[in-house]
Formats: sequence, structure tokens, C-alpha cells
Amino acid sequence: MLILAIETTGPVSSVSLNRDGIITEIKNEDRYSHLQQLMPMVKKLMDEEEVKGEDLDAIAVSQGPGSFTGIRIGMVSAKGLAQVWDKPIVEVPTLASFAFRDYDWEEEGKRYLYCPVIDAKMHQVYAAAYEKQNEVPVVAGASYYIDEYLGLLETAAKGYDAVVFFGDGHNIYGDNIDAFDILHAVAPEQDLCQSSLGIAVLGAKLLEEGKTKSCYDAQPEYFRLPEAERKFRTKSLKLLPAEEKDLARITDIERAAFSDPWTQRMLEEDIEKSLADDRLVFLTAKDPEEGSEAVAFIIAFLIPGTFAEIEDIATIPERRRQGIARKMMLEIISRAKEEKINELVLEVKADNTPAICLYETLGFDRTGYREAYYQDGSDAILMTKKL
Repeated sequence: MLILAIETTGPVSSVSLNRDGIITEIKNEDRYSHLQQLMPMVKKLMDEEEVKGEDLDAIAVSQGPGSFTGIRIGMVSAKGLAQVWDKPIVEVPTLASFAFRDYDWEEEGKRYLYCPVIDAKMHQVYAAAYEKQNEVPVVAGASYYIDEYLGLLETAAKGYDAVVFFGDGHNIYGDNIDAFDILHAVAPEQDLCQSSLGIAVLGAKLLEEGKTKSCYDAQPEYFRLPEAERKFRTKSLKLLPAEEKDLARITDIERAAFSDPWTQRMLEEDIEKSLADDRLVFLTAKDPEEGSEAVAFIIAFLIPGTFAEIEDIATIPERRRQGIARKMMLEIISRAKEEKINELVLEVKADNTPAICLYETLGFDRTGYREAYYQDGSDAILMTKKL
């Protein structure tokens, strides 16, 4: 079996040839120079190993997540080569590839948990957790708020001899990691970033399993919208007062978001009140490009000159982590400042880590705790933002 492996999702690009388990790698140490260096590296490696395109069985490419530009460079290059050489493509999950490399610090008999954590900006990370040589995750690969991921990892890591972090996330969120009960280590510098070595090994496994795509069907995996598209879609959203015609849609959003949702009648009463009382703000977020249906809503009660309270906020599942809740919160904060309000308060379920992380990035502090506050018995955290 002969596979060309391409890795461009991290700061350093690399290419490898996997010839029946014997892997040769070339790495470019110039950070983020993938566009200039990738194809010359491929040519150099294949020339040195006396390999022609027609000799390959497949091209394995790091699928993502990671740098959006890097992912695109690697995928487009792999698709171009695959088309010219008439070869299949193996899409290799980038995070899983960390568990398929051999490390000189590994000790025989120890049970390791490999935890790639890559900074995704906006207080989020691309992260997962894997056992050795197993692409089925212990913690699913996704875009997480860092504390959300660490909460899952804290539970999943029990029973392992060592939890090892990879990627740039530890350098950025080390304090968050230390706050959790996770006995861990950080991979040495030479093993910290993405590498085509893991892509070559996992790519061979996936090829043996018949998991290939044509050059026309292979696709990158971003885990979330590229930043430019996310900003564009969020910018196009219109925040509009809720109306009676929105009630059914708002009720659906509420039920999808919470285990103990407000009733339709409660939501209907707040729509009616908001139309009669300026202090109650009930806004829907609508995307003109997706029709007239709301994708999110927020309810807040503002008392001029004193305080304001966020009573409810929810987004449809498929539009979460796209900045919609942040946009709605910023609108309420802006209105509160216009009304000379001193502080903004809210309650949030203690286990709703994504929401808590969002509120903290907006300047909210944890100021109280209420046990069994919600109907389902969940505890609540009281959060306050001084204006």
C-alpha cells in the first residue's frame, strides 16, 4: 500500500509517504507558508522516494478542523492531484490523527488519552479525546467553549494513566485546564502540532476499510462556519419585535432549547405585554435570506434608571455558535445603557457551560447560586453585569 499524506491545518505543513507502514516525512518549518511550500514539498518527497503519481493507491488529506485557509489549501491540492492521477481521496479527521502517531515518550502498558485542543478564537476550541489507534472518540470532536470541553473531559478521563494535551490550546487556556480535576501532561514541542505522520497512518487504516471519496466528493470539515461567513450571516440578521404570528415558531425554539421550557401560553402573554409595555423587550432574530421565520429570540425586562433582567434567550440548534445570541445580548446591553440602567442580571442553569462562557465573555460575573431553582431540579447560577 502506498499513500501520499498531506497536512496543512496547523501552523506547519508536512507531507508523508506511507509505503506498507514505513513512513517518510518532509516538514516545512516556515509557519503558515502552506500555499508556497506544499507542492514543492510533494515533488521533493516523491522524487527522493522515486515515486510517481500513478504508483499511489490514494491521497490522504487532513480534513480539519483547524486553520480555515490551511484546510482549503490542503483539500484543494489533494483534489487536484487526485484528479490528475486518477486516485481516490481519504478524508482524515485532523483531531483523530494525533492518536495515530508514535511518540518516544509513550510507556508500554500505560493507558493514554490523547486530547487535541486547538484554539478556535472567540473563547472556543476545536477539541476531542481519543484512545491510541482508535478514531472513535472518547469525547466527540467539535467546536466547544473551553470549559464545556473540559467538563466533558473531566468525566471521560477517569481510569486513564495519562491525559496528554496537544495543539496550541493549552498555551492559551492553561488556567482553565488547571481549574479542572484532570491530571494531565502537555506533549513536547516537537509533537504538539498537527503532522502528516498521523494522517499517513490513519489514512492507511481508512483506505483498508474502503472509506474513500472521489476528487469531486471529498469535503473539508470546519466544525463551524468560516469567520467571514459567520459575520456576514450574523450581520444580515434583523432583530424585530415579537408578534403573535411568531408564537408557534418561538414555542418550537423554546422547546428545543430547554428540558423545562416555558409554556406556549407564558410566551404568548409576554408577547402581549411587550406590545403594551416598553419595559418588556421581546425580540426575534430573523434572517431575510431564510424567510420570515425566527431563528432565535430574547426576552428582557428593563426598568429605567435601576436594573434589567434577561428572562429568556434561545436559538434554534442548527444556528447556534454563530454569534446570534451574542448579537441579541449586545442589543439588550445597548438599550440598558440608553435607559441609564446600572446593572443587568440573569439566571442560567449551572450545567449550561456554553451559555455561561458566552455571558462571561460579555462581562457578566457569577454573583450567586440557587439550588434546585428550575422545575427539573437543576441549580442556577446568578450572573450580573455592571453597566
